[in-house]
Amino acid sequence: MTIEPSRRHSTRAPGRVLLALLAALAVLGAACAQGSPAISVANARTPEPAMADLAAVYLDLANDGDGDDALVAAETDHAADVELHETVVEDGVATMGEIEEIPVPAGETVELTTGGLHLMLIDPEPLAPGDAFDLTLELAESGTMDVEVEVVDAAEAGGHNGADHGDHDDEGHDADED
Repeated sequence: MTIEPSRRHSTRAPGRVLLALLAALAVLGAACAQGSPAISVANARTPEPAMADLAAVYLDLANDGDGDDALVAAETDHAADVELHETVVEDGVATMGEIEEIPVPAGETVELTTGGLHLMLIDPEPLAPGDAFDLTLELAESGTMDVEVEVVDAAEAGGHNGADHGDHDDEGHDADED
């Protein structure tokens, strides 16, 4: 019995289609296994700045989903720039500097607060307690979300008021000043 070339080719095609379908399902399954983040923001605030050229923003990022996410950028029309920052205390000396992202793991809440993770407004418009402004957060998986930030008295915000940040080149300052 001789198999014609056209039949030989057609008998392989279903196997290739099946392999391609299985590969596509594996990729889709892997994406679904990662889960989806569900990000919410609470307690967005900034203390009245002690310096005209810097202001910290604090907030709580909750991820009630089953997939990880990360805050990768922020922007507002009320400042020249917004940077993601982290303050690290080592041997009683705090250093503060820009970071690329703030991870927001599934099922956790990440607090941006004095002495730790925070956003830094560079050259903000004048801010006074009782004011509010819009801030757009960019998340790696969830996209963008707009939040309203309330300007509060420095004592109500948790302290970080922009003092001793120099020119933002990670200069250290005493932890009790933060």
